Amino acid sequence: MVHTQLAKLGPAFSVRVGDESIAIQGTTEYGWYVGRAELEASSYHYATLDELAFVLINLSLALGSDVGSA
Repeated sequence: MVHTQLAKLGPAFSVRVGDESIAIQGTTEYGWYVGRAELEASSYHYATLDELAFVLINLSLALGSDVGSA
């Protein structure tokens, strides 16, 4: 379900994870960047939407587990 939703968003969009808004850019052909693709050194690159979805789900779980630790 997440993969299908991400595929419909197009080549540039942002997702909200916790209190953070995360910029996503890319294409199926060249992969997906978390952050700004033009600043590749500070961006994270994923080859497929499946990888990107996995990372975003894990990030949301990690942020959720930090809520009670503060």
